[in-house]
Amino acid sequence: MWADYLISKVSYDKNHLILQAKRHHESKNGIGEGELVDRIKISSDIINGLSYITIYDHISTWKKGNKIKFFRIGGEPYLRIDKNKVNQDYFGDIPVLESQPAPEPEEATPEQIARLEQLEKQIAELES
Repeated sequence: MWADYLISKVSYDKNHLILQAKRHHESKNGIGEGELVDRIKISSDIINGLSYITIYDHISTWKKGNKIKFFRIGGEPYLRIDKNKVNQDYFGDIPVLESQPAPEPEEATPEQIARLEQLEKQIAELES
């Protein structure tokens, strides 16, 4: 096995921080379809001892890429495949993940609205 998880695609925000990455699991049956995860999930996994590498789709097979490393600058987590200690994430030249449409917001339930009103009332009492 190359690593606990494999990353094949990534998208970044305007500050070059990972928005989402396509994460695959490798098993004896091969490399799975993949799921979208955010940078916090990847960071947490690495902190907890799991390993990640990048992979490249190469004509009906996968090619191994680079190990993903975790570090902090001023308490902020960053993920990179190189040794540069800068405040940006970098997974090399793996393909860009097509942006996914944002999910439609769900309507609040009556219980959620009641709880929100209760909290707002408590805040108002504390502020007075």
